[in-house]
Amino acid sequence: MLLVIYYLGTIVPSLAVMVRRLHDTGRSGWMVFVSLIPLIGAFWFLYLMVLEGDYGENYYGPDPKGIPEEELLDEELKFEGININDIYYSIL
Repeated sequence: MLLVIYYLGTIVPSLAVMVRRLHDTGRSGWMVFVSLIPLIGAFWFLYLMVLEGDYGENYYGPDPKGIPEEELLDEELKFEGININDIYYSIL
C-alpha cells in the first residue's frame, strides 16, 4: 500500500522532468511514449535522456545553460533590492 502511494506521488513529477529533458533536446514531450515500444523503446528513451541539449533557443524556449551565472544571481536578488555588484565588490 505504501509503495502505491509513493508511486502515485512521484509519477507526475517524474513525467514533468522527462518532458522537460526532451524539450531541452528539441523534441516533443510525446516522445515519452517511445519507452512503451517493446524491447527497443526503453533503450531508445534512455538514449534520448542522455543526449546533450540544444545550444541556444529552440521551439520550447531558451537554453537553460545559456544564461550567464551573473544574470541568474541578478534576477534572484533583484526582488530584494540588492545589487549583486555591490556585494561582489564589498568582498574584494
